[in-house]
Amino acid sequence: MPKRYLRPEDYTVGWVSALPVELAAAAELLDEEHEDIPQDPNDTNLYTLGRIGEHNIVIACLPAGQIGTNSAAAVAVQMQAKFTSIRFGLMVGIGGGVPSDESDIRLGDVVVSQPYMQHGGVVQYDFGKTTPSGFVRTNFLNTPPTILLNALVKLQANNTRRRGVLSEYLSALCCVPEFARGNAGPDILFESTYNHVGGPTCEKCSIDRLLERTKRGRQEIMVHYGTIASGNQVIRDGVTRDRLSSELGGVLCFEMEAAGLMNSFPCLVIRGICDYADSHKNKRWQPYAAATAAACAKEVLSVIPAAYKVDAFGKSLPLDNHSRFLALSKRSEWDLAQEGIASYNIFEHISAYEPDRTFQDYLRNRCPNTTTWILEDKRFIAWLENRSHPCLWLSGKIGCGKTLITSTVVQHMVQASQKTDDLVTHFFYSHSKKFQLKAIYLFRSYVKQILGHLDMIGKPCPLRIISYVKRFYGPKRYHPSFEETIDNIFVPLSELLPTTTYVVDGLDECGLEEVRKVLKTFRELMSPHGPKVFISGREGLDVTTAIPDSIAICISNEDNREDIHRFIEWRIEEKMLEKQITEKDTALVVNPKFTHC
Repeated sequence: MPKRYLRPEDYTVGWVSALPVELAAAAELLDEEHEDIPQDPNDTNLYTLGRIGEHNIVIACLPAGQIGTNSAAAVAVQMQAKFTSIRFGLMVGIGGGVPSDESDIRLGDVVVSQPYMQHGGVVQYDFGKTTPSGFVRTNFLNTPPTILLNALVKLQANNTRRRGVLSEYLSALCCVPEFARGNAGPDILFESTYNHVGGPTCEKCSIDRLLERTKRGRQEIMVHYGTIASGNQVIRDGVTRDRLSSELGGVLCFEMEAAGLMNSFPCLVIRGICDYADSHKNKRWQPYAAATAAACAKEVLSVIPAAYKVDAFGKSLPLDNHSRFLALSKRSEWDLAQEGIASYNIFEHISAYEPDRTFQDYLRNRCPNTTTWILEDKRFIAWLENRSHPCLWLSGKIGCGKTLITSTVVQHMVQASQKTDDLVTHFFYSHSKKFQLKAIYLFRSYVKQILGHLDMIGKPCPLRIISYVKRFYGPKRYHPSFEETIDNIFVPLSELLPTTTYVVDGLDECGLEEVRKVLKTFRELMSPHGPKVFISGREGLDVTTAIPDSIAICISNEDNREDIHRFIEWRIEEKMLEKQITEKDTALVVNPKFTHC
């Protein structure tokens, strides 16, 4: 699969790393890698280009052996000169943690720069002047951009509601052996006054000087928000670490690059903790810490809407579906202005269904760590990997979690398709929207999704199909039959993307005649190297007979009992949290101290 080539102005996020292991973690988490841009003779940086979600990312690493604030500043300046559309930056890598009574920092945890007390998120501890009364720090560093601070608010709220995805991103990265947690070794912390005895490990150090810490629960990684100390020296002494932290009002970690960026490269600093900034530090935890930091950075990006989405022609298009299709409707082949009709977005008339928004709504209602068993089910894997079984039929009684399982499948397949041009279309029938319970609404949504995907990958839509779309859905509508839509638009479009996956949930909500239309269309679409179909619904639909060689998975409440229990507990916890918030809000209202006369 050839890599896409984009222009420098199409990249909106700058990512800086200091070490090769940090660069490797960042590159591994890209959803798509892009072709390199020709080298500028005045730019000594080498860039890794790609996409995370809807953000086009440019990644640069400091030159080998040149770490520190000055080197970081030089890399950032050259990056901004070449990639002029960068909205904000991320400084992502490893750091030395500062454990304290206030912050239970462990190896592998993540620290994120956030304004605290008199500091803007990062403080340069070794910059200032020497006076008769001692050393005075004089350098004030800017806070991260507002968009990033707002992202931290949303991120923390999502984690409170148990909707964080850091562990999901990390699990994908830790499939690479170099980043696996098991290679890092034990997490041990010695008294700050006890120095390392010698050797590459702490085997000779006294276990009597170890600090006992409360064992953590199921959540292995914690993200801490606060002040990061930055300077041009490595801190390898526990006493110095604690003294500097106390002088600075409490810091969470030490590192060596961020101070060179904050005033010239608006960014957020994200550090995975690889040691405790004491004499016992070694490099065993660096790969895993780099992985946790990169996963956290990806989670930050996941809650920030992209300003622009770039199509394969190098044009920046607004991200949201309405604006994207509006822009597409004004392209010469789709524009109806030449026919005397202005401001007509033909795509709105093809389908009003919003697949991405609907899918995300279901994801938000899915309890974390549930329904993922489907991805390891042998029948699912057989369907996924074997084209001789083109259809998977997921059935079960009402309330057994079919729709949430389907959302998990869609999420998995969409993520897997990010590195290819394959399309995953999806449609969730809802009993509450009775007017949509027809076969035609399903396939019209598929048509719109395919047209949008063709535009995104730069594949032209044949003029014959465009003419039928204009005829059927233009202002002078022909009102085609179901068969005419399928024969003249959907089937020709599907042949342009033969490896598309079609997902439909809740097919049982439709009447029997509508179900027959759907299954017949899918059956006639099948070929040895053709599309895949995933159908879910209540028991009773004869899918396996209608589509030969289908694979069937029938789930019951008993099979899914553990997921159901987790979901119930999760919903109860959410309701209790909502009740606590409501009670606090009520207390503020009735408290005389907060009541105006």
